[in-house]
Amino acid sequence: ECSGPVEPLPETVRLAEQLRHAAAQTEAAEPVPLPDLDAVNATFTGRHAELEQLGSLLNDAVQRVVTVTAPAGTGKTAIAIQLARRWRTETGGRLVFIEVEHCPAELSLPAFAAAELDVRLPVDGDVFDLLAAELSRRHTLLVFDGVEAKPETGAVISKLAEISGASSRVLVTSRDSLNLYNEIAWALPPMDWPAADDTARALEFDSVRLFCHAARRSLPGFDPGTRSLGLIGRRCGALGGVPLAIVRATSLARIMSLEAILRNVEADPLALQSQEFEVEQRHRRLHNVVVTTWVNMDPSEQNSLRQLSVFQGGFDAEAARDVARTGLHNVLSFVNRSLIRSRSR
Repeated sequence: ECSGPVEPLPETVRLAEQLRHAAAQTEAAEPVPLPDLDAVNATFTGRHAELEQLGSLLNDAVQRVVTVTAPAGTGKTAIAIQLARRWRTETGGRLVFIEVEHCPAELSLPAFAAAELDVRLPVDGDVFDLLAAELSRRHTLLVFDGVEAKPETGAVISKLAEISGASSRVLVTSRDSLNLYNEIAWALPPMDWPAADDTARALEFDSVRLFCHAARRSLPGFDPGTRSLGLIGRRCGALGGVPLAIVRATSLARIMSLEAILRNVEADPLALQSQEFEVEQRHRRLHNVVVTTWVNMDPSEQNSLRQLSVFQGGFDAEAARDVARTGLHNVLSFVNRSLIRSRSR
């Protein structure tokens, strides 16, 4: 006979904690909706050569992780979605798109991936074992978008690639290479633009076509003549062929002439911003994109980048060391993080 409350056994307490933990993870793992691939396809412009190169890498059985690297605003997410859409159409496989930034803080990335794959989390066991079984069961493409938001997830992505089996693939977008042994990092270049005197071929360049396509969203009747195409080409060049900047600049077409837009861009390109409601705050203004990158650098890296800015026409590693007092390790770090571009020899 018991005269008072009975304390549960330690084993019972541990089991209750495990059950609560599993339930909390299941509740927290609300699936993040996959971006509307058809809508992205409708607005996607150019990048044919880049898609072919990435498609070859993704179909290479040797490569476990393909990471698309580039500075903010270059179109990493857009090309990843377009590539994923093509892959799904060609293979009939399953596509899982995970925006790393939106992974709940209380949930591990493997558990989040399991939720996206509709895999029930184990009360007591290894989630990777369940993921391995699920990924080997069906041809799957795992897309991890914006990994720079949580760089510590690189090791998890490497593990997921290892267990995914020969029929599945992992595609990553990040401003930085993850430096994984089973990764190939592919740098997405800016869009090309025409020379100042090459107006006749302006529409052959991705940046000009993107400007015209985006401008028609604001002005359905937008139809530039030959002279205007030359101005558009100059403007795209002034923006370095960065897609986000080009699209932001087209919003000015409602209130400015192309000549005025060009002057505005050349005077203050970072002021370009979007009024579209679906655009995330960090991408609404080009200045926000640049600041996000800058504040995540330590003071020594910021100082090195300032010193490298004295070069106007490019530089080699020796010049960086002798003139800008920037060590080779910093130069390599900046290349890996898409802050400077390396020309192929």
